[in-house]
Amino acid sequence: MLRNILVHIPSERPVRPVIEVAVALAMVRRSHLDAVAIGYESMGAVGTLVGSGGAAVAAVVGAEQERAQERADAAISVFEVEAKLAEITYDVRSLTAIPAEAKEAIGGYFMLDVGTIDEAVEIAQQCPGLAYGVKVEVRPVLRECPLQSERKLEEALAK
Repeated sequence: MLRNILVHIPSERPVRPVIEVAVALAMVRRSHLDAVAIGYESMGAVGTLVGSGGAAVAAVVGAEQERAQERADAAISVFEVEAKLAEITYDVRSLTAIPAEAKEAIGGYFMLDVGTIDEAVEIAQQCPGLAYGVKVEVRPVLRECPLQSERKLEEALAK
C-alpha cells in the first residue's frame, strides 16, 4: 500500500510534467503527496564583486537568494493549484540552495513508501512520461544512516 509520496518540483526546468505525474500517481494510489521545490542560487555574480567589499557581496548574495526563493515559491504555486483541483491531500515546502551547477540538478523525483522494491518498480512502469523518453530509476533508500546503525551497535556492545 502506497501511503505517502515525496516529489521534488523543479524550479529551474518545466514543472508541468513532474506535477502531472505526481498528482496522477497520488490520485490513483489515494496517497498523501509532499512536494518540495528548491530555488537554486547562482553565485556567478559574486565572483565579479570579490574586490568590491563585503557589503556589495552580501547585497548580491541576498538578492540572488530572494530570486531563488521566488522561483521555488512559483513552482510550489503551480503544484498547489493542480493538487487542489485534484482534491488530494498534500503538504509543501520551498527553500533555496547553492548547487555546484544548476543545470545538473535533478529534474524531479518521487519518494515512495512501499512494502517492496517490486511494488516500486510496478508503480514506476506506469509513469506516463516513459512514452516520451523520460528516464525513471528505482532505488532503495536506507531507513537509517549506516553511521547511526554502527553507533547503536557499539552502544549495545558496550553494555
